[in-house]
Amino acid sequence: MKSSKSILHELYQKSSMKPIYKHINLGDDSIPKWKSILYTMEGKEIESRVFPNKSLADLDVAERYLGILNSKKKVFYQKPSNPDYIILIDLDNIPKAIKYDWSNYPNALIIGFVGKCNSGIFSKKEEIMSQMELRIVDSGSSEAADHAISFEAGLLSSKYSKKKWILLSADKFMDTTSKLLLERNIYCRWLTYLEN
Repeated sequence: MKSSKSILHELYQKSSMKPIYKHINLGDDSIPKWKSILYTMEGKEIESRVFPNKSLADLDVAERYLGILNSKKKVFYQKPSNPDYIILIDLDNIPKAIKYDWSNYPNALIIGFVGKCNSGIFSKKEEIMSQMELRIVDSGSSEAADHAISFEAGLLSSKYSKKKWILLSADKFMDTTSKLLLERNIYCRWLTYLEN
């Protein structure tokens, strides 16, 4: 079973963030007493109780933060271990995918890509993360999400070559990625829009 610290680390990764812990020694060399401070995804600080070592303090503060997140009833997308579909979405040009009902694809690995310059998407970050994994591409290029999708498709294609793939992007550049997957005998559909 995963520790609360591991689970929290995965949640941060889905937000393209890394948890930052600060340690404070309240004891001395003979009796160490550690407190951990975690900087949350919302930019706040949460403190642990006091423990004899940093690891226990980190686990405590991670568990406290997960409790806070759960109490707010935030639901995060859970990546399936053996997906039937691989769905890669350019959220820069198909933002409708955020509100789309993905229930027709119950066992799908769904990853949404957005360029860092698309500030309109960030206000919907929690909503997105309940539907799919989110990859924020640190680039000012208007084609950043497309390039990231192509790169991700290359990385995932050997592991998921027998799965059904859907590439969702209104950019013509995605045609090349789709053709490359098809050349590798990977079933792939490239869609430029979503039906209601």
